[in-house]
Amino acid sequence: MFSACLKIVSVAGLGFTLFLFIFFILPPMVEYLLCKRNEDPTENGNPSERVLWRYRKTGAYQRLFSRFKLRLDPMFSELPSLLSNSDIRTVADIGCGYGVPACWILERFPDAMVYGIDPDPRRVSVASRAVGKRGFITVAGAPDIPKTSGPVDMATMLDIIHFLDDDQFRLTLKRLSVILGQKGRILIRATLPPAYPFPWVWWMENLKYKAAGIQCYYRIFDEIETIILQAGFDIELTAPSGSKGDLVWFILNVRK
Repeated sequence: MFSACLKIVSVAGLGFTLFLFIFFILPPMVEYLLCKRNEDPTENGNPSERVLWRYRKTGAYQRLFSRFKLRLDPMFSELPSLLSNSDIRTVADIGCGYGVPACWILERFPDAMVYGIDPDPRRVSVASRAVGKRGFITVAGAPDIPKTSGPVDMATMLDIIHFLDDDQFRLTLKRLSVILGQKGRILIRATLPPAYPFPWVWWMENLKYKAAGIQCYYRIFDEIETIILQAGFDIELTAPSGSKGDLVWFILNVRK
């Protein structure tokens, strides 16, 4: 009898604690993490603060996503050196997602305009709000490419080529070559099959894609290189992204 009462009291206590956490403790914690700053950082904040400011009127998930994306993804510490000699005014972003990299580019290059596409209407809605008047984001997926107002200085394909089969990847590159300006380049970050043991995150991502009916086409470095060369591009630079060896950068130029 005493044991049964103890179990009831324990369960009730846990339930009450969970109730307090969800309804009284968690909301102010989230509000603290997501609250906007007292001053608009547009003029004097660092680039990451200015990017986060663009998401202040989006949903809680999108604000958290942008915050953790900027903090945890090595992309944003690597992009400054990759684009150090660039003069970018027009960008075609293939698979822009919520638009965090696009917004980073806009903050880095104050005269730039971004023309992006993504197949998910919800992400397009968030990205459109984030880029504001300095971009046009539409619902579409590669091998389609954005409609731009003129030649493109840079096209980006960040973490998306594993969603394209070989023919789609090759056709996307060829279509981008038509809209690139004389000195235009393509910036790709590709996901490689992990060579390290127990890639739990990679396994979980693949399970998620399979559950959603999405097929992925992970390629080794040499396979990606072959498709790029077949599409008429030269590889200006390759570099690892992060420290695990499963991400790699490619910067491409149209072969003269």
